[in-house]
Amino acid sequence: MMMMNGMPGGSYPVPGRGVRFKLSGLLHRKGHHALSHAHHGGLERRKAIAHALDPDGGRARMRIAWRVMVGVAAVIILKLFVVQVVLHSYYRKKIDIQAGGEYHVGVTRGVITDRTGRPLVISRMGSAISMSPKCFLRKNPKAWSDMRTICSILGLSAVSTWREAGHGEFMRLKRQASPAELEKIRGFLQRRNLSGIETEPLCLRAYPEGRMACQLLGVANDRGDGLEGLESKYDEFLRAEAEDLPVLRDNHGRLIFSNGGPVNEAQTGASLTLTIDVGIQRAAERELEQGMARVGAKWGCAIVMETATGEVLALANVPRYHPERFAAVPAEWRVNRAISTTFEPGSTFKLVTLAAALQDNFVKEDAVFDCEHGAYLIGDEVIHDTEPHGLLPVREMLVESSNIGFAKMGQKVGSERLYHWARRFGFGEFVKAGLAGDEKGILGKPRDLFSLSAMAFGQGIGVTAIQLAAAYGAIANGGILMRPWVVKEVRDYTGVVRLENRPQAVRRVVSKRVARTITSMLVGVVDRGTGRAAAIGGYRVAGKTGTAQISDGKVYKDEKIVTFIGFLPAEAPRLLVLVAMDRPKYGSGGGVAGPVFREIALAAIRQAGIPASTPGTVALNLGGEGAR
Repeated sequence: MMMMNGMPGGSYPVPGRGVRFKLSGLLHRKGHHALSHAHHGGLERRKAIAHALDPDGGRARMRIAWRVMVGVAAVIILKLFVVQVVLHSYYRKKIDIQAGGEYHVGVTRGVITDRTGRPLVISRMGSAISMSPKCFLRKNPKAWSDMRTICSILGLSAVSTWREAGHGEFMRLKRQASPAELEKIRGFLQRRNLSGIETEPLCLRAYPEGRMACQLLGVANDRGDGLEGLESKYDEFLRAEAEDLPVLRDNHGRLIFSNGGPVNEAQTGASLTLTIDVGIQRAAERELEQGMARVGAKWGCAIVMETATGEVLALANVPRYHPERFAAVPAEWRVNRAISTTFEPGSTFKLVTLAAALQDNFVKEDAVFDCEHGAYLIGDEVIHDTEPHGLLPVREMLVESSNIGFAKMGQKVGSERLYHWARRFGFGEFVKAGLAGDEKGILGKPRDLFSLSAMAFGQGIGVTAIQLAAAYGAIANGGILMRPWVVKEVRDYTGVVRLENRPQAVRRVVSKRVARTITSMLVGVVDRGTGRAAAIGGYRVAGKTGTAQISDGKVYKDEKIVTFIGFLPAEAPRLLVLVAMDRPKYGSGGGVAGPVFREIALAAIRQAGIPASTPGTVALNLGGEGAR
């Protein structure tokens, strides 16, 4: 040990301990300052090297990072601008195609039946079949063969469908697939393990009676929405509370429910029970259709109504159509003419003039009028009768339907009172029969002597068939105007009645005495007047003919609307029947509409079981009850 310490540099030190000893001695001798100086010198050298490599230090790196972030943000903002502004329409269409919007959960609309419960409209569930071309075609080497099979099942052109599939992300293959088609498609997809074909539930309406009462019943679309007729008017009851769930389609065309899937796949709406009688409705449509074919009429309508209650037993419109194919027929075929079409009533309006004159005592029953031998000059206008007549009592004026006689009667009543009585009979106001398309007609106060005279025999005003039926029903019902109605009740699927209609008296129009007097006069029209073609053996019929020229608003044309309206048995009225036809090629109200009235009335009599009349009863019932 001594030798080693005495050899100044003569040998190598032991590694480790001796070096530490010498460093420790050095630090002890030189002090802490020497170490600090050495350390500072090394740090300065490192800083010099770093400065040489990066003169700006960390600030340069931060500037680079900032520029990168600004550049990325600018690219994002530019992209957003392009997508949301420049190409907004393009991407909006892409979204509309991809997004399903809403998934309509299938509903079953309520049943519509006649008064006996016989179904007129029922629902059946159906399905639409759609395809996502991308999903269907992806990794499917047999896509063309599969497409041909699917199109063969659905009755489609494979070539056209294939061509269309190449231009979209979603396409409807068939809107209404039959149950057989649906079963075949599902079986084929399962065997081939194919995706991209989907089905959507639809509510389809079926009509067990075919075209019967088509305009009255109306139509609904395959989503379960009522569009026309009773389907529209009572849509809130017939439709179920269906779910419309928000959905999207992914890039494979599959549905994505954002708020969960449907709870129920089908729900049922309430049912409607009508006052319509299927047997009477069928007869009314058949006879009206045949009568129109004989004379080449453009359109026609017929109404059968219970006089005491206002219940409509039949409401027929021709031409008819099948509601399942409603989109393929002209719009005018779908109009319920009986309530929506306004026309001049012609001589059927003479009922109002007669009732006003008798009830207000302007004219006595035995009064006589000079009918001017068929031509009556008022200022610059001339009123004509079909047949020339001289002096006629009131009863015979109605039997012969003299325009001149009733023009003079209207002059006695006056403008104010005639207008008042027209309103009391329900003209110029909505009938409110619970039907869609109700019109109130055209009624104004006569401005001068000629317009007053013309109104008295049914010119210059507009009425609907249902208004005429209600007005004559008031006379048949002893002077009380009843509101016509078609829907008896609405009952939900649990059996709870949600709406119930009952006979509703609007007001008393004339006294029983006046009503019976007018009834006996109307019997004369059928027995020996213009309505002889409407006579029914064994029954007393009270009725009136009408032949009205059609006006374009300025002049009257040769075209006309013919009507006949009557009720029976006259001694105790049960049924009222109205027939109207537009533009027959020949004939008048009595000769054209009268025979159709007779056949419809006969069918209604048989259906209702009404016994034949007792001879002389009408005359015996014309008692002297005072006006009320």
